[in-house]
Order: sequence, then C-alpha cells, then structure tokens
Amino acid sequence: MNWSLNWSLKVPSLTHFLNLKTLELSYVTFSDDNSTQHLFSSCPVLQELALVKCGWKNLKTIMISIPTLRRLTIENEAKWTRDVLSCVTKIYAANLIHLHCISSLVVDFHLYDLSSLVDASIGLSFDSFAEDVTPQVLGLLSGVVNVKKLSIASNMLEGFDRDDMEGSTLGRVPSCFTSSLKTVRIAYFDRGFDEDAEEMWFVVTERERRKMDDVVLLPSSKHQKVSKDVTYGEGMDVISTLSDNVLRHILSFLSTEDSIRTSILSRRWQYLWTSISDINLDDISWSKDIDKTKDQCPMCHRFSDFVDRVLLLHDASDIRRLHLYILDPVNPGRLNSWISAATRHNVQELDLDLPVRTCFLLPCCLFTCESLLVLKLSMDCVLKAPSFIHFLSLKTLVFNLLTFSDDDSMQHLFSSCPVLQELALTNCGWKNIKTLTISVPTLKRLTIEDDSTDVLSCVVKIHAPNLIYLKFTSNLKVHFHLCGISSLVNASVDLPHRDVSQQHVSRAIGVLTGICNVKCLTVSADTLLVCLLLLFYNIASISDAENIMGRLPTFPNMTNLELNAEFCSDLTGGLINLLEKSPKLEFLDFDKGFDSDYIHDHEVCLMLERVPSCCCFKRFSLSCFEGKLAEMHFLRLLLKNATVLEKMTLYCEPILSEDSEKEEEVNNQLRGFPRRSESCVIELL
Repeated sequence: MNWSLNWSLKVPSLTHFLNLKTLELSYVTFSDDNSTQHLFSSCPVLQELALVKCGWKNLKTIMISIPTLRRLTIENEAKWTRDVLSCVTKIYAANLIHLHCISSLVVDFHLYDLSSLVDASIGLSFDSFAEDVTPQVLGLLSGVVNVKKLSIASNMLEGFDRDDMEGSTLGRVPSCFTSSLKTVRIAYFDRGFDEDAEEMWFVVTERERRKMDDVVLLPSSKHQKVSKDVTYGEGMDVISTLSDNVLRHILSFLSTEDSIRTSILSRRWQYLWTSISDINLDDISWSKDIDKTKDQCPMCHRFSDFVDRVLLLHDASDIRRLHLYILDPVNPGRLNSWISAATRHNVQELDLDLPVRTCFLLPCCLFTCESLLVLKLSMDCVLKAPSFIHFLSLKTLVFNLLTFSDDDSMQHLFSSCPVLQELALTNCGWKNIKTLTISVPTLKRLTIEDDSTDVLSCVVKIHAPNLIYLKFTSNLKVHFHLCGISSLVNASVDLPHRDVSQQHVSRAIGVLTGICNVKCLTVSADTLLVCLLLLFYNIASISDAENIMGRLPTFPNMTNLELNAEFCSDLTGGLINLLEKSPKLEFLDFDKGFDSDYIHDHEVCLMLERVPSCCCFKRFSLSCFEGKLAEMHFLRLLLKNATVLEKMTLYCEPILSEDSEKEEEVNNQLRGFPRRSESCVIELL
C-alpha cells in the first residue's frame, strides 16, 4: 500500500491490515501518538515499511514494533523541515535485514533489537550551526550494532569532536566497529576526500581486534578501495567442498542450539541453520548456556525473544517438528504467532510445553492444519476450541494439564479427528464437563491419567472398537465408561485411592468390565485392593459382597497377567480372585518382587491352596528374588498346587547372585520342593 498525501493522516480505531506486507507513506503528517502507533501495530505480517519526508510535529513518543519487518526506509531530510522537535520514535525490528535511514534533527530515532541486520545505510543531516550532535550520531550507530555492511554519510563524522577522539567520544563508539562489521562505505562528501578517509580510519583503527574486510570510499560516483582484499589460506578444507544440501543434512544431527551456533563459522554458514526441519527449543538448556547465546544473539535477553528469531528467520522450507519447552510465562499473543509460523511451514509435529495459565483461544489455523500429524499441548489453562475444526491428518493427540471448557466444543474436537490413532489425556480438568462421548473408530492407543481431587458428576464415555493398547490411571473421581473395546491386546490399570466407597468400587469394576477382552493385563496393588480384596474387608454385608462379586468380569482372552508392584500378604486374596476369572491365563509375572514386610501366615496358605482350581498358567516369573523364607514358602506352595506349570524364572538380586554358596543353597531347596507338574523347570537368573 502506497500513500502519498500532503495532509494530516488520521487512523480509525478499528484498523487491521491482516495481509499487508508493504506500506509506504510519503509527505504524510501524523496526527497523534495513539492513532499512529495503532496503525503500525495493526500490520501483523508487514515486511517492508517506508516513511519518506513525513511530518512528525504532532507526535511526542511512539513505538514501532514489527517482528516480521525485513526492510525499513526512513528519509527525513533537514531541507524538508528545519524545526528541531522533541519527537522520540522507538523502532523494534528483530528480523530487519535492510535499513536505509537518512534523518535530521527533527526526530530522535532510537533503533532497538536490530540483531539480524545485514545491510544498513545511515546518515544524519544538519546544518553547520547546529549544536553538538554527537548523541544523535552515536544513537544511530548503536542501533546498527550488529550490521554486516554499513554505508555511512560522511557528514555524520562531523558529529565527532576530533580533539576528544582519544577520550570519551571514541569510548562511546558502539561495538559494531569491533565485532560483526565487515564493510564500511563512506558517501556524499561535503569536504575533501582525504580528510574524510583519515577521520573514518581514525575511528576504526583505534579499536583493538579490528577484523574488517574492506572500507570503501565513494566520493560522488568514484570508487576507491583503501585496503587490499583479504587473503585467505591457500588450502581448502573438505567441508567447504560440500554442497549446501549436504551441510543442512549434517545440521539435522545437531541440537537446535548447536545448529544455530554454526552461523558464526563463516558467511556461508550464516543462514544455513534457517532451513533445519526439526526445531527443539528448551528453556532449561538455553538458561545453562545463556552467555554463549547472548554473544551470538545480543538482543535475545529472554528465551521468548530467542524463539521469535528462530521461527521468524526460518526460510521457506517445511518444519517437520517443533518442540517448545518454556519455564517463564508466555503471552498468548506471542504463543499464537509461534503456532501460526509453524503452520505456515507445514509443521507435522507440534509439541508445546508452556506455563500458560490464562484462558485463551488458540489460532484457527492450528485446528485446520492439514499437514499436522502429531499435536501435544501441555498448558495449565482452559482450552477453548473454535467452531470450525478439521484435523484431516492428525494421528496423535496429547493433552496435559488442560481444562476442558464445555461438552459441545470438546466433543466436536474429538469427532473432528477422522484418522486419530493415539490419544493421551493426562491430568486434565473435567470440572466443566457433564457428559462427554469420545467415539474414535480408528483409535489404537489410549492413555488416561486422572488425579482429580473432588468427586465429579462428569461422565466420560469412550467408544474405541479398534483399541489395541490402554494405559488407565485414575482415582475414579470422574466416571469413565469404556465401551465396545473388543480388540484390546495390552492394558495397564492403576486405581489409586484414599477413602474407598461403594461408588468407588462400583466404578472400578466398571473399568475392568470395559477391558474384559484384554489379552495382556498389568495391574497395580491398588487395583487388586480396590476391586477384589476390599470385597471381603470393606463391604458392610455379605450380601453386598456377593452381589459385587457376581459383577466381577471374566477375562476370557487374557493370557498374561503382570503385577507392577511389590507383592504383599494383603494382595493374596485379590490375586486369587483375579486368577479365578482368567481361564486362559498362561503367564503370571511379579515384576517388582515381594514386599520386604511380606508375611506368609496361615490365612495366606489357605488362599494359596485354592490355586489348583483357578490356575492354569504355564509360566511364572519373579523379579528381585532374594531367597527369603517368606518367598521360599510362597514358591513351595505354588509348585505344590500348580498343575500345568512348565517354567519358573527367578531373577535374583545381587545380594543372592553374588553369594555363590547362598545361591546354591536356595537352588537346592527349590529343586527339593514337591511339584504338582513334574515337567516344571526352575531357572535362576
């Protein structure tokens, strides 16, 4: 958009240039601070801005902050207006590449965060009767501290006091004259060529560690080179012979931070990292290496600034994976700009772990991103979903700490994932939900971890006929219904509890009933206690116990049963009851071994005597085996009563395996125990 108006510009309150990329204002007089600042802040994707001979007399202080800006032109010559005004204009443009600024004393321009600047042309126009303009000159030079190629008007050198060049003035010349600056051009001479050259050289050669490629003086159109070309080594290293594509492939094996650090190797490497496809930005690792990062990116004082630069400088190639882990609070607007940048680059995997604790609406482009295959959101806030959602390609969805807003929007969200294969809901908030149905025919893996503190009236129904894997951990404050799960192969169920109620037991049995077709089941100690043993100890009457016992499901397809907790005496009854409901069980595994306080009393013995009527497993495995008396007693009864046991595998603890005499003694005892199954083999590992 190009405006060339010789009058005052007034901007309406409702201004939003959603797609504007180029804005040029010529001979325009700005009306006031607020409307002018609103104009520039309403251009979210602006890349090029030109302000040519504009009027600033009505302004006092404005800030132009445009993260997407790549090219900036400011021309405000003294001949256009000779009044010295008090207007201060602050410009923030972290991704600016090209700057052309010819200013007078009319406006005091402050340039901030120009850390990506490659090419700059600056000048300060003033008459010979002006007061000391050293602050203005130094201000402009400080703003271009990271420039690679600088073109400077020679009359700016008049701002330096030659008598004080060895004193405070020289000390205030910015660090661009000692770090990244490679080329200086001096143009538009008002005085003799030799005098200008001498003054410029005085400024740059007084500095230590000067590594400038060349200084070019341009009197009128005549070019004269002062220094000779830099001579590089005669040999060439192997890496330099590789193509850019090969170098980018090498970068793909490095961490994101290390890939970015390669930009300081040479000019060729400067922007190679901007095409990396896997971006993993971790606040913790960045904090540990913050000094190095600030050396390479002086304006990145905060991690969020660093993320801005990485995403906005990325080239046009696709981003395969973006993972952000941030400790400090993130502004929702900034977060949405990161997500929008990722979707524009056809992101396939988006993993955000952020401390966002405010209710906000994620950008619509996220919910319609056709390239997105994996979405992981870990944010302690209320999730609001837009009305139009279509995750055409989404296969994995992970929500952590999110609080669901309402029934309709959440049900719409899950139903808009036609090819979803993996779903994880961990520590989510259900307080706003009454009844939610999650019906996903394509779902194969489901993880639910719920630690709600209050008993909720929320009912969550899950229909997944093709589910293969389930991990379910819940204290059952939320009522989960698992329906139509007929293809389940592996399931892990943990039902932690504090105060057990009739409702809790009933819900636990409901969960087990929903997974009754499972083939391999892993249970916790709490699961056995809540669902089985409590039938005998915590139900008020025998009739209630028998009623609930009758509702315990049979597991007709289960072949493997694993206990992922230390086996203790209290679990014996629960285990026996579960074995009686598993007619096809082949393998029983005590993955955590025995509890150190395990007591093999008379009641336990009586329960184990029931093994023949319920046990048809062929293999038994015990981990953390120490050969203690209680363990040996349990194994003796198991060998005595197991009718079809073929193999018993005992994984020994170091206290046993490193004592050869003790191990041999235990082995002999085991082999001397009577066995119901004569073909049973005992193996100590």
